[in-house]
Amino acid sequence: MEPANDRLSELDGLRGLAAVVVVAQHLVHARYNTESVGPPWLNSYATSWLGIFSDGRAAVIVFFVLSGFVLSLPWMNGRPPAYRPYLVKRVCRIWIPFVIALTVATLLKIGLYHGPPRHLSCYMTSIFTDPASFRSFATQALLVVVMSEQQYNPVSWSLVYEMQISLIFPILMMGIARRSAWTIAGVGLALASLGTIGLAKLMSRPDCQWTGGYLWTVTYLCPFLIGAAMAKGRAWIARCPWWLSLAIGAACIDYRIDLPSSPRGVPLHLILEVTGAAALIASALADGPFRRLLRSRPVDQIGRWSYSLYLYHVLLMLAVMTIGDGWLPFWGLAMIVVTLCLPLAWAGYECIEVPAIQLGKWLTRNRGEPAGIPIDRFSNEIPR
Repeated sequence: MEPANDRLSELDGLRGLAAVVVVAQHLVHARYNTESVGPPWLNSYATSWLGIFSDGRAAVIVFFVLSGFVLSLPWMNGRPPAYRPYLVKRVCRIWIPFVIALTVATLLKIGLYHGPPRHLSCYMTSIFTDPASFRSFATQALLVVVMSEQQYNPVSWSLVYEMQISLIFPILMMGIARRSAWTIAGVGLALASLGTIGLAKLMSRPDCQWTGGYLWTVTYLCPFLIGAAMAKGRAWIARCPWWLSLAIGAACIDYRIDLPSSPRGVPLHLILEVTGAAALIASALADGPFRRLLRSRPVDQIGRWSYSLYLYHVLLMLAVMTIGDGWLPFWGLAMIVVTLCLPLAWAGYECIEVPAIQLGKWLTRNRGEPAGIPIDRFSNEIPR
């Protein structure tokens, strides 16, 4: 059964499936630092085409392209929102749930985590290695500054770029929204190349102690602008055969996994990821079985809860693995995590996200948002 009140619920469904992929990757990495150090069957799985179902980085790129698509729609329809209401709603939608999740992570670190559980990999236990401090909390809570690698919640990195790009996205749209879809995509690819060249030069320095910071922001503008280009050409994109777009998306992501390296200054991995994400979105927009799957009620619900699922699944893993350490084997604890993920995501959505969305609407209720596509209609289900 399809929801009748949301013509873009297929994009919510795609976002939900992408969030599930991130959860799958973190479940694998909770036990093994990488697939290559796990048992032979895991390495075989990771190197086959099935590895796309636990490719968390590709899923994050899907989030970015989706955000660019839905945020740009008001500009593409000639009814751009005023900047202040747009910004208030984005802050309420992204930042408030994030800060609450960060607070939960900090409390877990202080009250629960007293050493690495024997089940967890070094990758997962390194999350809480830094001592808790107000300065560390405040730095991570700002979301617009370069954060340390040792974060209380490892999904925070993508939200930094989501927030940074959200701040400048209306300015970009004012400059390029009237251009063709190909021009917008070309600007995105040029920015990706520019950021990659800067990162390559930076990382080649032996004394480099900077992780790239805003150069990564420039690079990640690419998927947002590719999403905007898709919004510009969404009419003809939706006419592409769903099966062809789905096959191209899966092939690009699968090939990116096996790609050893890119020429310096050429963001080949990112181009493949963005192409794969764009093809998946095109398949979701085209009429066919994939779109109907994404619009089905269970998948649509996961899409609505995807931001809370994204924010809390690692914290749930750490809590369950820490409390159950010595009581159950890893896979028993993993099953508990899987069982509790969706109820926790539902609670986060209903108790935190919905009030935050309503707060954003209340704060901007007298701001005279233009008629047409309300900005929070398309930004109220953001991942990450």
